[in-house]
Amino acid sequence: MYRAFTNEFDEIISAKSLKEDETFRSIRWNLRCLRYAFDFRKTRHLVRTREIISDFETNRASLASSDIVAVVLVDHSGSLRRDNRAFLALNSVELITDFLCMLDVPHEILGFTTSSWRGGKSRTKWMDRGKPESPGRLCDLLYIVYREFDEPSHQAPPELLHILNYDLLKENVDGEALLTAASRLERRAESHKLVFMVSDGAPVDDSTLLANGSEYLTNHLKEVIEKLEINPMFGLYGIGIGYDVGRYYGNSLNINNVLDLRESLPAFVNSALADIV
Repeated sequence: MYRAFTNEFDEIISAKSLKEDETFRSIRWNLRCLRYAFDFRKTRHLVRTREIISDFETNRASLASSDIVAVVLVDHSGSLRRDNRAFLALNSVELITDFLCMLDVPHEILGFTTSSWRGGKSRTKWMDRGKPESPGRLCDLLYIVYREFDEPSHQAPPELLHILNYDLLKENVDGEALLTAASRLERRAESHKLVFMVSDGAPVDDSTLLANGSEYLTNHLKEVIEKLEINPMFGLYGIGIGYDVGRYYGNSLNINNVLDLRESLPAFVNSALADIV
């Protein structure tokens, strides 16, 4: 059975507490990526103005009397550093947020990673206790709140640029991240609760896997997804960044390039909202 060896070192912080100078140092790593992001922003504008505004307006009227709330959950794993994935993840979250803002759907944006590499304080505590067998999760989780549910805004928060902060990108424990998102949604009064998971790979924390087996985190993720997908209160949608998340999520989309963002993501999110109208 899945468990955490300890959760005393887990943290939830506000993105507003992160230092901007670190973010902007990290986005200078490759000018090609900056051009890549700029090109997508032009694309995103074209999508919003030419292709799907009519769908938005149709759904807006239907959604006005519906009670919907959402969490946009974004993986901050170290593998986002590869192949422009961080920029694809950033722009995916921005686009989803634009949809939700335009339709006045209250939502939270929550990043998840670990506080350090190689387990951190949790692993140290386990070692100090003699390394008992099958200890469970051995890393210190870190959640970053980019937007709170009732925070008024009509666009994606500027703090989302921290997705490009490579100092933040470490390990990822997707199953517990989904449980955290679900727990925060359960506190809300709305009947329809949506989770959009933006991820670029399987859950990985080396300390945990070495002590519990290579499938420990993946098996837990599958269990959590199964429970949420059969719960009529939840709608769960996986968005893979350069990775096929269809192996885990019943409702999924893979984003490999800017064309996928332009042609597939708007329809995917719009469909998720239309499903509950």
